[in-house]
Amino acid sequence: MSADSASWRCSTLSRNNVCIERLWRNVKHEDISPRCYASVPELAEGLGRYFEFYNHRRIHQGLGYATPASVYHGG
Repeated sequence: MSADSASWRCSTLSRNNVCIERLWRNVKHEDISPRCYASVPELAEGLGRYFEFYNHRRIHQGLGYATPASVYHGG
């Protein structure tokens, strides 16, 4: 592996970490904290609903006000 490819991977991973941290911040602030789930099964069901919303109905400024699903599928 060349130094260039290792450098690219590290910078990509750093950017991905920012995205993941932002995602979990949104999950906590928009779903987990307001709902105060009482059990793990209830939490799992709620997260399933949230991620369906997040990927298919919630628009994202960083994606040009599109949903992640529409960007991923080219629509």
